[in-house]
Amino acid sequence: MTVHTRCAAAAVALGVALGVVAGAAPGMTGSAAPAGAAVKVPNLLGTWAGDYRYPSPDLTAHATSVKVVIDQQDGQFLWGHDEFIDKTGALVSIPVLGSFEHGDRTFGLSLKGGLITGRVLGARRLATRFFIVGDNPTSFHVTLRKAP
Repeated sequence: MTVHTRCAAAAVALGVALGVVAGAAPGMTGSAAPAGAAVKVPNLLGTWAGDYRYPSPDLTAHATSVKVVIDQQDGQFLWGHDEFIDKTGALVSIPVLGSFEHGDRTFGLSLKGGLITGRVLGARRLATRFFIVGDNPTSFHVTLRKAP
């Protein structure tokens, strides 16, 4: 399993941690807006991609790329998948889910084996940090850009 595979798996676990990271725990609004009030959040629907380098346990840094696809958004809640090509050349797709901080531009996504935190920088740019846990843990920053 490649580091990116583990990373993608971690992104799926990120949905689990998303509520904590993004402040979306039940009963918490995270802003002065009343619970249940309509709050405009950025639209993340679409494909976001970026290149990055990550530190590996073998004491070297590796370069690769990532694609995160948000397939569904219901207000502050997000669902999608992390896509990458594994070492055999096969396309791998791992589910991700999460939410925005209520009334904010920050979000968190979980995936199996990790999590992704992020902030909307503009209509076509996201600053993200991936946290991958497991046998080969790592963490890295990548700026994702929306595909045309």
